[in-house]
Amino acid sequence: MTQSKNVDSLLAHTPAIVAAGERAAAEAVRRAKANGLNIHYIEDGYLIEEAPNGSRKVLKPIDPVG
Repeated sequence: MTQSKNVDSLLAHTPAIVAAGERAAAEAVRRAKANGLNIHYIEDGYLIEEAPNGSRKVLKPIDPVG
């Protein structure tokens, strides 16, 4: 299969890949919280730490990439 056909195939499946990634991320967050672990994510240019009880703490600003 050529590189062009590989790209076309990937683009045709992009919505399914994105949906699978979203489900996997949601499950990972659910499991982390169920095990008492904090999660970290970027929101509005800040690194956020969220505890299993839902409390959040801003850890630091994140410089934009690019």
